[in-house]
Amino acid sequence: MTSSDPDPLPPMPLLSISSEETVKKCRKLELRDSDLFICSYPKSGTTWCQHIVLSLLLAASNKSRSAEVVKPYSHVSDYAPFFEIDPHWCSDGDELIPKIQTNHDHLARRVFNTHLRYDMLPNSPSSCKAKFIYLLRSPLDALCQLDMLPNSPSSCKAKFIYLLRSPLDACVSFFHHLSHQAGGGYEHDFETFFREWVAGETPFGSWIDHVTSYAEAFGNRSGDQRQFLLLTYEDMVKDLPSIVRELIEFLELNDKISDDVLVHELLPSFSFESMRDNKDRFQPKSVGWKNNFSFLRKGKIGDAGSLVSDQQSRVFADELRKRKLLDYLRKQLEDANPAAFLKFDSELRLLETLR
Repeated sequence: MTSSDPDPLPPMPLLSISSEETVKKCRKLELRDSDLFICSYPKSGTTWCQHIVLSLLLAASNKSRSAEVVKPYSHVSDYAPFFEIDPHWCSDGDELIPKIQTNHDHLARRVFNTHLRYDMLPNSPSSCKAKFIYLLRSPLDALCQLDMLPNSPSSCKAKFIYLLRSPLDACVSFFHHLSHQAGGGYEHDFETFFREWVAGETPFGSWIDHVTSYAEAFGNRSGDQRQFLLLTYEDMVKDLPSIVRELIEFLELNDKISDDVLVHELLPSFSFESMRDNKDRFQPKSVGWKNNFSFLRKGKIGDAGSLVSDQQSRVFADELRKRKLLDYLRKQLEDANPAAFLKFDSELRLLETLR
């Protein structure tokens, strides 16, 4: 990556439960204005955010409905399925399986969680292959605006939440996650995992590539009506009530959730302790675990110190400088979206100082 333009991103390694064919189906999904994507690099608070978002949507939906009440989910994936895994798509077409479609119909919107990069999501500029023939006529007789054409990315109002976490904390958490999977899990030590993670060889590839791809979403998108919200794991840990209110604003639920319901019913259920007490609602269904591993492991900031050595921290800091990620983020965001730039910058600044 140069400071001006990033190099083309490499192919992203996938989990064994995701195929290239399914990723192609994901890219071809036709977005709706009501769609909501919860996006992140693995182990960045995805399940936590899913739980919060779905709880808010269900509370708002049940207050506004006079007919059938939407039932609480038994598992977080009921209403917010893992977007890019094979079992969630019909094998003989490009449709989501009927169970997911039915649940989304009950919720009255589609919600997904995904670890795909921004350039791999549906209707991102690089994935749109529609062809247009523009017939020019006297401007007094006819006018045409491209952003008024159907299915153009700029005309869609879908919402995207991107979760950002300190990269070395995410690395350590991902190592524990993969190495405790029963059958097909990671079988080497952390030193080997760290080298592969920095090189982008672990599932979902390089953290730097992932962040690079989403920087475009938060940059200058003139005329693009899609909406993006950037949250950090650290802010969620430090001040969850403020983050929840930010989500309520983003989801346009201000008049549908009372302060009483938020404070006394919803916020207590969003705590790490409450989620661990109800872990069966959150642990992935697609994998089993060995050695009594808890998917909801610690929920803390700074866990990288338990495994990452000073030398490994410097290795990653050198990679950040080599890839000039901070320079790229500054160019993309400092003027176009200063608030987003400060959040990205806060996750990188400490690492950039390591020598």
